[in-house]
Amino acid sequence: MITGSDLPWHYKDQDIAVAVTGKALRFMAENEKNYSYELMSVLHRARVFARMAPDDKASLVLLLKKTLKEHVGMCGDGANDCGALKIADIGVSLSEAEASIAAPFTSQN
Repeated sequence: MITGSDLPWHYKDQDIAVAVTGKALRFMAENEKNYSYELMSVLHRARVFARMAPDDKASLVLLLKKTLKEHVGMCGDGANDCGALKIADIGVSLSEAEASIAAPFTSQN
């Protein structure tokens, strides 16, 4: 098992960028007690979140709001983004269809 002291970076290291899948993020979040350092590192350094299910997107927005104590924006273009758009402080829909109903802000421009 990897512990926080085994990681090759500190989560505040500005030279590191991370990509993470929804499955990996879900594992760390569900096991936060054992992986709190890793989760914190990923949330601070991740620049790409890939292969995320709709629930993963909503969970990510909640984790970012809770952990970073910052406002979180979400941009989406489909029904699978509705949950995250609703939870985000700023949700912008890029669609005239399903997601536009969920977004707190919509524009035709």
